[in-house]
Amino acid sequence: MNTRRCVFSQSLVLMPFLIALSAFVSAQDQPPSPTHSWLNGKWVGQFPTGGEIELTLQVVHGNQIKGSGRIGRARRPIRTVVTGAVDEGQVKLVSYNPFSRTTTQFLLSLVNGVLTGKGFAPDDTEGVEVTFTKLD
Repeated sequence: MNTRRCVFSQSLVLMPFLIALSAFVSAQDQPPSPTHSWLNGKWVGQFPTGGEIELTLQVVHGNQIKGSGRIGRARRPIRTVVTGAVDEGQVKLVSYNPFSRTTTQFLLSLVNGVLTGKGFAPDDTEGVEVTFTKLD
C-alpha cells in the first residue's frame, strides 16, 4: 500500500514539469509566423518582483506566442513556460512557473524596437513598468 501511495505522490509532483516540458517541445515544432516575425527570438528585461528575465519567444499560428523564460543568472535559474498573443504592436504574455505554480503577466507595446509596458506579479493589480530589449 505504501508503495502505491509513494508512486502516486511522485506522479503528482512530476506532472507540472511534464506539462511544461511538452508545451515547450510542441512550441519548437511549430513554424514561425511571418507576420509577427519581429517578435521571434530572445528578449531580456525586468521581472516584476525583481531580477532579470530572458524570454525566448516564437509566434505560431498567426498571432499565438509560445516560448520559455529564464529568471536570474544563477547556476540554477528559474525556468518558466511562456504563452501569449500579439495583435499589431500589442503583446500579451503569461509566464508560468511550474514549480511555484504562479503566473506573471506582461502587457507590452513595441516602441522604437523595444517592448515597454507593465508586468504583473501574482495578486498584483497595478503592475510595474518593464522594458525588454531584443538580444538577437
